[in-house]
Amino acid sequence: MSEFSFATLVKDKSMTAIDEAVKAEKLEGYAFPVNSQWTAVVLKNDIMEGEQMSQQLSQRLAAYVFYFCNAEDHGWGYTLFSQGQKAADLYIDYETQEELGAYQETNLPLLEQICLNQESLTQLAEYFTQYQEKPELLFEGVRYFKEAFGLHKIEWISYEYLKGKIIKQLEAIPVGIKSKSPNVKSIVKKTIEKQLNELGYFYDKAESRSSYFYYLKEVNGFKMGLSIEKERYLYNNYGQFANKIDARLCHPVKQEKTLYYLYHRNDEKKLKEYEKEYTYSNEEELKKIMAEIMKQFKTVGIPWLEEVTYEAFEPLEIYTDLVDHFLAGYGYQRTSTSENILVGGKVVYENVEKNSRLIFSHFTHLRRLNLYLYYNDKYISCDDIAYEKSINTYEVYISSEDYITSIKNYLEVLSKYILNEDIDVLFTKYKDHILSEDIVKYFV
Repeated sequence: MSEFSFATLVKDKSMTAIDEAVKAEKLEGYAFPVNSQWTAVVLKNDIMEGEQMSQQLSQRLAAYVFYFCNAEDHGWGYTLFSQGQKAADLYIDYETQEELGAYQETNLPLLEQICLNQESLTQLAEYFTQYQEKPELLFEGVRYFKEAFGLHKIEWISYEYLKGKIIKQLEAIPVGIKSKSPNVKSIVKKTIEKQLNELGYFYDKAESRSSYFYYLKEVNGFKMGLSIEKERYLYNNYGQFANKIDARLCHPVKQEKTLYYLYHRNDEKKLKEYEKEYTYSNEEELKKIMAEIMKQFKTVGIPWLEEVTYEAFEPLEIYTDLVDHFLAGYGYQRTSTSENILVGGKVVYENVEKNSRLIFSHFTHLRRLNLYLYYNDKYISCDDIAYEKSINTYEVYISSEDYITSIKNYLEVLSKYILNEDIDVLFTKYKDHILSEDIVKYFV
């Protein structure tokens, strides 16, 4: 990954003065000493608004302030402010090898007065006159500039990068206001929970986690409804993140659906704006997003959830009629049957002589059946073998007929590819299908 650095550089001002100025401008960030003359101030929203914020601080502090950027593969540049007035401005684009800003705006005489290394500044001045004719010099300009002002610490510096250990390494301190991210769970409760409850969808503590919240209702033993997830979204190539909300519809027999895409499915322009539409930086923006989610859920979400109904049935008879006799022929007897088979339940068959088990396993949130073979503390997914052999066992079941079809497909896989094999040979042959401990823990 290429370097992206963005920093505001303040000349000859104390940390106290900088902190007060950043607060007065209602900005937020970190500051750390770069050298004896320059202090770096790394501000929130530095990529999009860094130049404007640098100008504000220059005026507030009555000081020289640089806004410096280095996008390693794209270009580099600086803007220098003196008491709030633009005194120099340059950006060199590596692709066009052009200066986006007139040459006279480099203001070399002023740079000479405030630099730390005259030799490097002389090299920079020569670079400005030569790099277009000598392509090998193109990438050297930023190095000369950093050496001229002693900016060796300004590498991989931006507000988003300045987290954790790097703060300690640079001796950076927080400056300006201390904003807090909105409490998403609290906002959800205040804005849309009551409406969801009135529609029959309630907060599901068992399914929810710290970063996502489920509002579900139970239909024929299975839950369906709305999930709201908070996440950090990388929204450009400069390593800049934003807070984002994702709202999805979950259903036991339908593939999960993003609510926004469903609502705007016929509007290509809106579909492209999804990431932008659901990002927020404060409580008011988050509340607007929640109101929009509620509108979309009522308009298209509920009809989508209710358009497919699924049958409630008792599958025990299917195992008695189809599976028990079949597996008995291979030495497997049913040893365990969950009370509620379809909702997270298991039906287990054991072959004592082989120390082996077959486990028909069900999800709690999805009407789909999985089959696992256990031997010697290892598990193989029979579904993976079925997929390899082009036998479909992955379909969700809406009705008892669908369920019977899945069972019959499993029995075909067992008879053709599993139960007639030596079990040691089988586990060697299908070693790539042996499940990891994590998958066994969560799914078997």
